[in-house]
Amino acid sequence: MKKNYLFATILLVILLLISCIPNSVYAGYDENSMAKKQVSENNIKLTKIIEYTDSNKTSNIDNQTIIKIPFEEIEHTDFNEIKQIMKEKNASVLIGYKTLPLLLEKISTCNINIDIRAINEMIENEDEFIKKYNENGLMDLRLEDDNQLYPGGFFTKAYRDDNIIRNYNIFKGYITMDIVEGTEKITEKPTPRFIKGNYELRFYWSDSTSFNKIYASPRSDSNIVVNLYRSEMIQNLGTTSERTYQDSYGGIYYEYFDKVQANNSSGTLTTGYYLSIQTYDPRNGDEGFGGNNLFAEYCYTLKDLLESAYRTDYKSARSAGHVFCADSNTYGVRIKTASNLYNSSGGWLKSAPVNSVVWVNKSNKCGYSNPQYMTITLFSKTSSALRELFTSTTFVDAGLLTAHPSNYKIDVRWF
Repeated sequence: MKKNYLFATILLVILLLISCIPNSVYAGYDENSMAKKQVSENNIKLTKIIEYTDSNKTSNIDNQTIIKIPFEEIEHTDFNEIKQIMKEKNASVLIGYKTLPLLLEKISTCNINIDIRAINEMIENEDEFIKKYNENGLMDLRLEDDNQLYPGGFFTKAYRDDNIIRNYNIFKGYITMDIVEGTEKITEKPTPRFIKGNYELRFYWSDSTSFNKIYASPRSDSNIVVNLYRSEMIQNLGTTSERTYQDSYGGIYYEYFDKVQANNSSGTLTTGYYLSIQTYDPRNGDEGFGGNNLFAEYCYTLKDLLESAYRTDYKSARSAGHVFCADSNTYGVRIKTASNLYNSSGGWLKSAPVNSVVWVNKSNKCGYSNPQYMTITLFSKTSSALRELFTSTTFVDAGLLTAHPSNYKIDVRWF
């Protein structure tokens, strides 16, 4: 009888433990699953490059293949076929350019479905970095589940296939080198374009699990304090850290981190570091590689998030009435939990009932004293009602201090 009782007790404990395992993964959730995914990804090595124009080799494409599209072949390339290959074969894609502005011009002229917003932002804001990779290089592409191509964050000026393969494997984290002891240096400086006060507000807008990490310190090998998932908010604290170190081959790594705040699994704001840019100088005559402004590429302003969701009708964003467009630069989001509007001093202005809409047409901010608040440009009682324009700083309580973005008061997690 005692044995039966003991067995029943053990079984009950096991069932209780199983019931505690979360089914959904959001910020700070399910670290073990993420770690296993990283290990699995690191077992993949990219081993060969095939030019898209070389039709005799297309049958050899697999998940270890890099497809290279020369700049001269862009207008002759069937990008729908490229997307199909990326889906079916999980192949990587690099696209060539003479200069980045010429690449952007060709993408626009040929009406290629590649989102170039982050590249434009990088050209405007990262002049010191981009001048190293602006001419005669290669840029990688990624395919998101909205079936649109995006810059993947990798640039290289290497011209030999073996160097391109090695650099891309390093960038992807498939190859890691030992750090030479005593070479690491971390410097921190405030970003000049930020002023003390309200922080810039962003939302993670990707399904990537490679660039969704917030680290405990400005080191890509430090502990991960938050794993971001699509539509979760990030607050940019306006400080950039640069980490440099040397590897055992003599190459120099440069990593730039933005200091940010995000919610952990308890809904508490946690401070950490988001890896914005990686560059590598192998010191062997090769030009190495550089990373895009990953913060801008993966962490959208609310205006860019709403525009992207509306334009692609991401999971019925537009058709099911979750996001709205007033003009080519102004986008709105539904209030799904009754809220309020406040002035810059925190004084109450008016109620924002369910199904009212707040509108933005530029980068918005979150409150310094009330980080659950965000700035808005216009307000309307419904999506089609007259929009009220605010000439002074106005906030909505967006309910951002929660671990689960579906519990925000604004409708950025409708899926």
